[in-house]
Amino acid sequence: MTGFQNAIIHVYNKNENAIHDSDYFQNIEHRTSMILMGDSLGDLHMGDGAEVDHKLKIGFLNGRVEESLELYKKKYDIVIVEDETLDVPNNLLLSILESC
Repeated sequence: MTGFQNAIIHVYNKNENAIHDSDYFQNIEHRTSMILMGDSLGDLHMGDGAEVDHKLKIGFLNGRVEESLELYKKKYDIVIVEDETLDVPNNLLLSILESC
């Protein structure tokens, strides 16, 4: 390997800067809601740059629970502790879709 063709997305740039040269925001500009899921506080910035009316932030806290839980509860709307499944987000989406 001699290099990368596109920008590399990693834990420290998961925001609009990682995709600023793409048509991503044009493709989603009609959407008014976002579900953001992350497992670090830095992931909260993944939705930066997207203009939405409603943003639900779901945090997965899998380590250092005692130290991090209160901060996660302040930053995320929902905090899922030591559960690597997507059961909560999937059930939430199913509930939303059933109500439509």
